[in-house]
Amino acid sequence: EFPTTDEMKYIMKRGTWYVKNEDMKKCESFHAAFEGFCGPPPKTPYIWMHNKVHNMMTGSFCCSATAANDPLFILHHSQIDRMLQVWYAKWQPSVYQLPNKGMLPGNCRDCNMVGLMPPLRNRDVFCDCRELGFDYDNYRFGTEGLDYAKYMKADKWKALKESANRRRGFLRVVQ
Repeated sequence: EFPTTDEMKYIMKRGTWYVKNEDMKKCESFHAAFEGFCGPPPKTPYIWMHNKVHNMMTGSFCCSATAANDPLFILHHSQIDRMLQVWYAKWQPSVYQLPNKGMLPGNCRDCNMVGLMPPLRNRDVFCDCRELGFDYDNYRFGTEGLDYAKYMKADKWKALKESANRRRGFLRVVQ
């Protein structure tokens, strides 16, 4: 079955993006839980949340080298990005939560993202999506109607709008 609303609630409780040398049995970081490397007991690593959807599909969508060739890729990753936006707005992490050392090529904070032209660093897009010039018209998830508003405070949204141009001068904010 696809990831559930309860699983989403579980990952939203992780307020730290990345934990160095994380014990996947503890599942402390949002990054590890969100990607699907760990989850609530008794979940098996690598087959839940983001990764679970890829693993459930057949054809080119299942494998990282070919997944972007499948039309479902855009739908899945739009949902993933929408979930990331809810987490980001709730926790307002510092860009310094992105590690800069000990990462695979292209994954560090100051590394250029692979395949993007003009080059962008990971730190340039670790932000509220409105700083990148877009927003979603709906942040409700699941049949139970998980409402993002329960996870965020209104003053956090205001603070994000006010700080956007100071943080990344080349990115515009959607008002």
